[in-house]
Amino acid sequence: MIKSFKSINFPPTYKYSSDSDHIPLEFYEEAFPIAKKIDLLLGYFSSNAIKILSKSFAEFIYNGGEIRIITNHIFSLKDKENLLDYTIIDNENKIIDIFEDLEKLEFELSDYGQHFFDCLKYLQKENRLKIQPVKFNDVDLAHCKKMILFDGFDYISTDGSINFTLSALTKNSESFEVNVPWLNDIFDKRTTLEKENFEKIINKEHPGYKYLESSEIEIAINKIGKNKDILDLLDDSIKSDDSSFGKKVEIILNKKKKRFQHKIRDLKGLPRFPYEDGPRDYQTLAFKSWKKNGFKGIFAMATGTGKTITSLNCLLNEYDETNTYRAIILVPTIACKFQ
Repeated sequence: MIKSFKSINFPPTYKYSSDSDHIPLEFYEEAFPIAKKIDLLLGYFSSNAIKILSKSFAEFIYNGGEIRIITNHIFSLKDKENLLDYTIIDNENKIIDIFEDLEKLEFELSDYGQHFFDCLKYLQKENRLKIQPVKFNDVDLAHCKKMILFDGFDYISTDGSINFTLSALTKNSESFEVNVPWLNDIFDKRTTLEKENFEKIINKEHPGYKYLESSEIEIAINKIGKNKDILDLLDDSIKSDDSSFGKKVEIILNKKKKRFQHKIRDLKGLPRFPYEDGPRDYQTLAFKSWKKNGFKGIFAMATGTGKTITSLNCLLNEYDETNTYRAIILVPTIACKFQ
């Protein structure tokens, strides 16, 4: 289980790109769950990005994480209404209960949750989510795309092209580089400077920015023209396409789903597969064949291929479907020793 940024298997170049084997979504799914603090200095922000990151963001929040966001002056109508204008929580006790259950929290932060904005409002109330809209030089669009993350031990920072929107994470051609201070002095200096600059902006001490009130926010739907970034604020479709990039997104989301289920099992003390990567292909095939054969049969598997785990995986699959299982453990004869 990854506990710190140093445990992340970063690309050799420390660069994530939509046209490479290491796409941006991979970084978010690996770094967000273990971060304690996240600072985003953005061009465009949309809460629809949280929905695609619901599992990683839920883990981040469940572990007590805090996030600060500096963004430009263009919002979707839903985000402006819920995160800037009407921040009262309808049922705070209900939201508190949700925050105590990781599985419920993930559901509400996903595309299916009924309390999505109430969860974000609760974070604002607890000073764990801060959103500061700005303009650069009073009139210009703030368009930086940087992140600073802290895992409780180390800071890392990123710089690149990516906004915090659903489309930026799953559809657009984006890239950014990660600065890891423990690797060399240049990365260390970059991260230190980014931290200092962010603190100046978020604390309203940077002379280059104008800090905006809700009345100064422009609604994306009124600004739609040929600006792709603005259209991204309104794109809520999570379904991936059949392109090679879309398939990479799907693989990462499925991998995250398995890891998240593993964590839920840990929290609940439920039966689970002993390894986060799940069963091997032949073990999955063995279960399907066993099930197709009326839940009976003998696994013809060589020594060392994991017959015991394969059998227990069959029970685990039954438990997932029926919430119960029955098993008889047979002790083999000594003849098996000479197999």
